[in-house]
Amino acid sequence: MSYRKHRIAELLDGMLRAIHAGEPTDAFEYARQAVRLIHDSERQALARRKGIDVRRLRRPD
Repeated sequence: MSYRKHRIAELLDGMLRAIHAGEPTDAFEYARQAVRLIHDSERQALARRKGIDVRRLRRPD
């Protein structure tokens, strides 16, 4: 498993543990980080397919 997939799995696991522990704020933070990582991965994959240098991509904040 790639590092990115492993990290996403860890974040989602943390989210589920926080939900089970009754910590909605922590659960939301884990989910937010996982979604951001997934989104970044998709942007990089799309850029590679279009031939764009992924090192030059900037995250819109």
